[in-house]
Amino acid sequence: MQLRFRFLVEDVDRYGNIRLYVRVPGRTKVRIREPFGTDEFITAYNAAVSDHVTAPRQARKTKLGSFRHLCVLYYGSPAFKRLDSATQSWRRRALDAMSEKHGHKPVSLMASRHIRMLRDERADQPGAANQRLKALKALFAWACEEKPEITPQNPTWGVRKIKYPSSGHHSWTREEIAQYRD
Repeated sequence: MQLRFRFLVEDVDRYGNIRLYVRVPGRTKVRIREPFGTDEFITAYNAAVSDHVTAPRQARKTKLGSFRHLCVLYYGSPAFKRLDSATQSWRRRALDAMSEKHGHKPVSLMASRHIRMLRDERADQPGAANQRLKALKALFAWACEEKPEITPQNPTWGVRKIKYPSSGHHSWTREEIAQYRD
């Protein structure tokens, strides 16, 4: 009886050696180095397939001039790499969230109304909307200076933060100060 392994593909290298990979659509392929048919091979195959189930999907390829392409260029820039890791993290999260929905759109056609629309998608949480705007302003300030052929003007100019009331921070009572000291 012959077994068929789903997602298993053979590639021949330039020397004629056969290499086996687990290739699940939308994910990176994983090489299986154990000899075919052995118990170690089956263990490695099962691990590769199960890892693909829990692994996040790979991002789609980006089109030149799209919003996602501009974000990828920004992530690789020295200006972005000079930022501390916390700033890189929240900016990447904010820009990637927008790229999920709007990443395919051409960035050269973006206007202030589009930036306001992106900001207002999070209007139910004004702090998050302002963080999103802050990330966009940083992205387009970099792009206008470094990549003027992609985005000739800065569409974030004139877009303001959402103002919202805040009750401020809670002041500690004497009991809370005593509890802290204890």
